[in-house]
Amino acid sequence: MSKDIRIYQSMNLGDGNNEMAVTAFVGGRYGYSVQFTIGGNYCALAENQARDLIEALSNRVASKRGYKATEWGEGKLVTPCLIKDD
Repeated sequence: MSKDIRIYQSMNLGDGNNEMAVTAFVGGRYGYSVQFTIGGNYCALAENQARDLIEALSNRVASKRGYKATEWGEGKLVTPCLIKDD
């Protein structure tokens, strides 16, 4: 099962300003998962990735060190991981 939980209208930056849908879906062993849809393209995140994204976006909007647009450095790769079985 799945449910759209948010739809975001893009800022107008010129060409290709698509809406973005955020969909909750059953991720099974990947936990509480989300899917992002932009212009018909999909990106599905496992629970660990969704939690990391929440933290990263919170740090960005708080303008914390390491999350500013003018700083140097590479992004961190976060891969999906399975939730432990009970």
